Amino acid sequence: RVLVGYGDGAVGFIDVCTHARITDQDELSCEEHPESFQLGQDGRVYVNIADRRVVQVFTQGKSSLWPLPKGHSMNYPMALDDQGGRLFVGTRRPSSVVIYDTSNGSVVQVVPCAGDSDDLYW
Repeated sequence: RVLVGYGDGAVGFIDVCTHARITDQDELSCEEHPESFQLGQDGRVYVNIADRRVVQVFTQGKSSLWPLPKGHSMNYPMALDDQGGRLFVGTRRPSSVVIYDTSNGSVVQVVPCAGDSDDLYW
């Protein structure tokens, strides 16, 4: 299956063999338009919701919101270190990488980075 972020706030599923939307699986309803998203080995889905300045985390049919630190916005790129338990979220204002602990959603560290970031890779 392929996950696709789209529209005003959803992540849907596509069957890679038939190229059809998987309708028997609920799509993930996001707070706003989804930007980058990452898939954890444990089934969690992390979605950047830039319009709300949060990361929305889907776990076993439930979702929670991890806010950006005060004063940070424009969270577009994201990378996941699944083994290390860290989620890296790039913000453009200010230009930084916010590092979350994936076990509890707390901010571990904020470090400066290049301006206008489009993508992150771990």
